[in-house]
Amino acid sequence: MVLGKEMSPAVFTRELCKLILVGVGGIALLCGFFSLFLAAAAQVALLPFITGFNGAVSGYNLAEKSGVFSAYWKSYSIISLFFCIAGVIALLFFAPPLMAEEWQEIVLSFAVFSLFTSFGGLYSGRWIARKARENSSQESVKAQQQE
Repeated sequence: MVLGKEMSPAVFTRELCKLILVGVGGIALLCGFFSLFLAAAAQVALLPFITGFNGAVSGYNLAEKSGVFSAYWKSYSIISLFFCIAGVIALLFFAPPLMAEEWQEIVLSFAVFSLFTSFGGLYSGRWIARKARENSSQESVKAQQQE
């Protein structure tokens, strides 16, 4: 894939599906790991940050693979929504005692916070990828000037 050029719709859809699957798998894996030694209430507090981290990694990878940093706004929303749903399902699966008591309030507050952190993570990952690309291009220009 040539960086800096727009992807075809088929390639972009394939990359988007890969990012969603990897991010959802990462959320499930981290939730399962933390459920081994954290109480259910601590899992609820930690899961939005897990979705935000996975969002940042996915945003970075999408921007790095596509090479286009200002486009694909809708795809970031789609990824955030999938990560939010994955986090809520992980809560239902890994924290059932807590979810049985006050599940409506927990799911609603987690979903809103997770959606915002995932969305913010995606944009911060995109920003980091853009800055890394700018720094690497500046370094290559300096190296060429020194030669």
